[in-house]
Amino acid sequence: MRSRRTSTCTTSARPASTWLANARSALKSALQYVEQHFADLEAKAKAEVSVVEANLEEPMTSTDAAAAGASAV
Repeated sequence: MRSRRTSTCTTSARPASTWLANARSALKSALQYVEQHFADLEAKAKAEVSVVEANLEEPMTSTDAAAAGASAV
């Protein structure tokens, strides 16, 4: 009778050090992606803050003053 036992594990073909190196490489790539994403978000946020700060330095229009007066009541 033939044994139906078959190996489904393909990891034994490569040494553990290769798998660790591949995992390390994948993690580095993922970290670079996340860091770049955060850098892009930071740049966009800083640009938005600059626009808001510039708007705050401008004098109020009569419409702005009326709206500010109405909301203060």
